[in-house]
Amino acid sequence: MIYKNDTQNMFSSYNFCGEIKFDGFLKRLDNAIIKLPEKIKELENSIETTKENISKYTRLVEQKLPYPRLEYLQALKLDHKTLIDDLAKMGKDRDYKPAFNPKSKEVLEKMNAEKRASLENEREEIKEQANQEAYSPMKKAVNDDYDMGM
Repeated sequence: MIYKNDTQNMFSSYNFCGEIKFDGFLKRLDNAIIKLPEKIKELENSIETTKENISKYTRLVEQKLPYPRLEYLQALKLDHKTLIDDLAKMGKDRDYKPAFNPKSKEVLEKMNAEKRASLENEREEIKEQANQEAYSPMKKAVNDDYDMGM
């Protein structure tokens, strides 16, 4: 396939001047000029919302919340490295028996235990609050507390 840059026949397939008459061109130009201020306002609003979004997302990024399962991720990386090393050793020595003990499983169990403990603490606190509300003496109503509309 050969590319030819033929500038003489570039517009030969579409005759722009034959399709659009001069008065139609002026009408289109007039419509474009009339709609220009609206388009400028839309674009200015778009710029403002973009600036607001940038500032909002910048604040979110600056908070830099720590990854909640970072310890688990690091344990998984260590397990992965250990498995790759064991596979390499098994490739060299057919009699090699790996003694793989996944660290990530221990970390995950520890995280789940902490989660269960925190949920149990929350349940106990909710029960204590409910008990305190149930046994607290009710305040006597003062006549001013109720408005009978009189």
